[in-house]
Amino acid sequence: MIGVVIQGPLVTFGQGPNNSEKGFNSLQTIIENIENIGKFKFQYVVSTWDSNTEHEKKIVDRLTNLGIRIIISNIPRVDDPDHRYKHHYGIYKGIEALDKDVSFIVKVRTDQLYTNEYWKFIASLEEDDNYKLCISELYNDPFFVGDFIYAGKREVFEKFIMGFLGYGLKNLHPCLAMDIGIKYCNIVKFKEFPIIVPSFLYFIFMPNYTRNLWNSFISKHIVVIPANIRDSILWRGVPIGDIVSSDFFKFNTLPISKNIKFTDRLVNYIRHVKIFLFKKYPRVVKYPRIIKRFLTK
Repeated sequence: MIGVVIQGPLVTFGQGPNNSEKGFNSLQTIIENIENIGKFKFQYVVSTWDSNTEHEKKIVDRLTNLGIRIIISNIPRVDDPDHRYKHHYGIYKGIEALDKDVSFIVKVRTDQLYTNEYWKFIASLEEDDNYKLCISELYNDPFFVGDFIYAGKREVFEKFIMGFLGYGLKNLHPCLAMDIGIKYCNIVKFKEFPIIVPSFLYFIFMPNYTRNLWNSFISKHIVVIPANIRDSILWRGVPIGDIVSSDFFKFNTLPISKNIKFTDRLVNYIRHVKIFLFKKYPRVVKYPRIIKRFLTK
């Protein structure tokens, strides 16, 4: 049986593209997803966080009155600026609530609407006899793992989630997507990346090694949803392709054939560090503006 974990806040704001300043109400999206899931007779559970606003409490009441299966967890009180730990912890709480006879697990977001074509694709994945983790997208750069969607056999899925949580708040890369890729290599013991070795050494100074290792890894352990399936997703009411085009990503596990130039690798890594620090210390973002204003007086 296929089990679906619909995970995330009931009102979402975002940290990257497609931000919603007022917050996106996920109620109708959740209801429509459950209706589509029901057509395929999949089991489901909504895994969300303890409500701290009246708006969210009303959504919980509405879902409860509709008889929707919902798990409400306390938000982990940890220093987690881009929610990478919180996200996977929420998935874990959803897994706990699924019946034991669920043999294939899918994770989707509370604020994304998935079409019947998507669920047909998931059904076809469950029929494949492989032990690969399905993700939402790859990139022409090693270790990038899109986390909008996860799917796989229960033993694969649980090993991935528990392995990721096992790192606690230790980040192996400032970019969330690449942190996931490095950790998953460690989790399946494909390659051990010692925590004491900075990841920038691999990404900046060892391009051939990292590219070849990643190519071998994805061919053995990863499946990607097709681009047309991704483009059919509505994210906070907007086609996801209108927010970030699929042309930027990779939807197959064919080898990456070229290394990114050294200067681009260096600039990208510095950019990832800056983004992480700005999320961790949001007040820092104001300093460059203050300095610029002072210099131009």
